[in-house]
Amino acid sequence: MLFVGKVPSEDLPAIYKLCQVGICSYGKDSTVTMPVKLYDYLAGGLYVAYSINGEIDQLLTHNSCGSRYTSENPNELSRLILSLTDSIDLKFVKTNGTELARSFDESLQHQRFVKFIEGVSSGGIIAKSHVDYCG
Repeated sequence: MLFVGKVPSEDLPAIYKLCQVGICSYGKDSTVTMPVKLYDYLAGGLYVAYSINGEIDQLLTHNSCGSRYTSENPNELSRLILSLTDSIDLKFVKTNGTELARSFDESLQHQRFVKFIEGVSSGGIIAKSHVDYCG
């Protein structure tokens, strides 16, 4: 395990190449739902161990890019990390996570938002359009 402290963003890709798992660790009362570092980890092809419920859980579980552990439970986190070294196909995770990260690309999100706004302004927006925009 390596703890590097605060790292300039331009140095992150080189560090991520040395890693297999990124950790999104938050307290049980945290209001964070989608941490910024999640997108960095996915773009870096890292599997994500996380302690947040909600949207992150659905996204990572559906794409086989992460596993949740109980917040504030270091023993469970340790067991999860140890189990990952034996059970995860990291080549699959790198490919799947990197592809998933591309779906959050700024230009793609902008195109989805424009489509959503055009639907609203034309009066043709329906519930499915909102789902299309969000996912």
